[in-house]
Amino acid sequence: QRTPHCEGWLGPLGMSTRPAANGPSRPADVATPSPMASPAASPAAADEEMQRLRAALEHREAAFIRQEGAKYLLTAQVQQLEQRAVSHSRDATMAAAQLAQALQLLDAGSGQRAPLRQEAERFRALVAAAHRSLRRIAGGGGAAGS
Repeated sequence: QRTPHCEGWLGPLGMSTRPAANGPSRPADVATPSPMASPAASPAAADEEMQRLRAALEHREAAFIRQEGAKYLLTAQVQQLEQRAVSHSRDATMAAAQLAQALQLLDAGSGQRAPLRQEAERFRALVAAAHRSLRRIAGGGGAAGS
C-alpha cells in the first residue's frame, strides 16, 4: 500500500481512490451501500413493519372497544340501581306512612279490651320499630320517640 497522498494509494478497503471512467468519484459511494439501497430487502422490511403496526393498531382498537362496552354496561347498571333506589325509597316512604296510620289506630283502640291489651302492646312495639327502620331507610331520619 502507499500513503493517502500518493496517486496509487489503496483506501482502507483496498480499493483504488482513482475515479473510474464513468463511475463515482469516491470509493465510499461504491463501498458502503445505504440501508435503503437494496430494493429486495427494503419492501419486505417495510411490509413487516406495516403488518406489525397494523396488528398493534388492531389490538388497541379491540381494547378500546372492550373498554367502551364495559363503560356502557356499567352506565346501564348505575341507571338501573338509581331507579331501584328511587323505587325502594318511594316504597319505604309509603310503608312508613301506613305503619304510622296503624300505630294511630292501635293507640286509639288500646283502652277498650283488657285481655288483648298485652298483645296489642307487643304489636305496637313491633310496628313502631318497623316504622322507625323504614323512616331511616327512606331518609326521613326517624326519631326514637316518633
